[in-house]
Amino acid sequence: MGYRVLVVDLDPSGGATYHLGVDPYAYEGAVELLAGDAEATSLAITEGMSENVGLIAARPELSHDAGSRVDHLRDALEAASATYDFILLDTPPNPKSPNTFAAYATAEWFLFVTKPDALSIRGLTEAIRDVATVRQGPNPRLEILGLLFIDVDTRSRALRETQVFIEQHEKMRPFGRVGFIPSSVFPNRAVAQGKSLFQIPAYRYKPVTLSFERVAEELALRCQDREGFLASTRETASGPTWASA
Repeated sequence: MGYRVLVVDLDPSGGATYHLGVDPYAYEGAVELLAGDAEATSLAITEGMSENVGLIAARPELSHDAGSRVDHLRDALEAASATYDFILLDTPPNPKSPNTFAAYATAEWFLFVTKPDALSIRGLTEAIRDVATVRQGPNPRLEILGLLFIDVDTRSRALRETQVFIEQHEKMRPFGRVGFIPSSVFPNRAVAQGKSLFQIPAYRYKPVTLSFERVAEELALRCQDREGFLASTRETASGPTWASA
């Protein structure tokens, strides 16, 4: 879409790093960022990335103590915001990780990404509680951007149950039909090549790629009109707001 995007991999397992075909030991990355040893723009890898995309890679050492993560991450992102339109923080699945907390404490938005199964959905309640706690402490600006389901079998009973769940939890700001990314072999095939779906011409117009594109468009709209989006969701949501959950 032409936006300048920085992906910061804060997960010691390096999912985003490996998925984009980067050797985590070939570059300095998030370890140095969280230690305050380097600026985000100098750490961003652009070689082999999609146009206008930079990646700050993760290494297993991210699980070790890196000093004042929150302060260093906040300072780095504030400086990088002059260069990038969007900065995406890929966090560990463990909500108690200090890297996850640092992301909560510095980000403007939280995007829930989950599979439509009972175990995954169960974890959303804890995530909402954690976000609400952060809002009452170090980062009152943190807001839920939306709820995205991936690897969805559109024929399954689980999908129908998920749709019912969404209707009962509007405070998670779901994306409606746009928010269901269908199951497909192509994301894994792209990962095996160290590329995103958008970098492989043969996958460019596959249904799963187009689904991600529609989500990206909606994400951009929500972020660009933050106050309007928040006002509209607060007016339509039923029950207590997520911040007081």
